[in-house]
Amino acid sequence: MSKVTKYLLALLLISIMVGSASAHTWSDIGSFVADDSTPDVPFTVTGNNTSYACNLYLNLSGVWTAAGSVEATNATLSSITCNYTLSPHVTYEYNITAYNAADVPTLDTSDTYTVRYSSFEMLATMVTDISGIFTAMVALIIAIIIILIVITIGGSMVTGFGGMLGMISGFLRFKK
Repeated sequence: MSKVTKYLLALLLISIMVGSASAHTWSDIGSFVADDSTPDVPFTVTGNNTSYACNLYLNLSGVWTAAGSVEATNATLSSITCNYTLSPHVTYEYNITAYNAADVPTLDTSDTYTVRYSSFEMLATMVTDISGIFTAMVALIIAIIIILIVITIGGSMVTGFGGMLGMISGFLRFKK
């Protein structure tokens, strides 16, 4: 074997070992809807080190911006608290990087996912406001129905059962 072949073979073996030492896999990470404007983003990073320096990045108008960091233990569920306040009902792209400083310094980045802030409290407030409007309308309709029933019963006492039907049909008819 020539010296060049030996060097190439050695370089190939070293790159394979470095590649396997720095490989990270991601789990417990994905797109989600947050109920907090500064959500905790869950993830698990698995590799060959005991811990990793991890950073959360948000895509803000095409610019990836740091939005939180944490040291994560290998193969353990962790989370990064987003230190950027998310606007309601806006979908943000995010990813997480894991930096391995112990063996061979490497930086791996997760796939890109989305997060959207849509609070249950906001929804409950909107529903309460809307139900307040409809409550008044329903109360008015119930009052009108009760008045019509009272008038019909009073009319039926005077003119019998036929008078009740006549009274109801009179209220429901439209005259030209």
